[in-house]
Amino acid sequence: MIPISTRQLISTINGKFTGKKFDNTDFVGNFSIDTRTLKNNDIFIAIIGERFDGNDFIEEAFNKGASYVISSRPNINNEKIIEVENTNIALQNISSFLIKKINPKIIAITGSNGKTTTKELASIILR
Repeated sequence: MIPISTRQLISTINGKFTGKKFDNTDFVGNFSIDTRTLKNNDIFIAIIGERFDGNDFIEEAFNKGASYVISSRPNINNEKIIEVENTNIALQNISSFLIKKINPKIIAITGSNGKTTTKELASIILR
């Protein structure tokens, strides 16, 4: 977990906090795009995919303990919604921010065959 202040998060994703209980001293660190794997205090990002709209799962995310939800759908029913124009772009911005912050070594594995095996071998070798 790499902590990010809620103020920094909102700035990074060009978001707008729609609730009344925004605390500048809050720190967040874990994100989820799937309510099935969401853990308590994670931030749920309501991604719109081909088959599902994450905005339809906002209530479930809060019921499972999400600290905030990043959504592209205006919602006045909850005080912990961070509204953005596009949640996919917000997720990309969060990823870019975190990559810059930790400066990891990145390896890309491409091709039509053998990616999983190559990934597993590379993981073993690099450990």
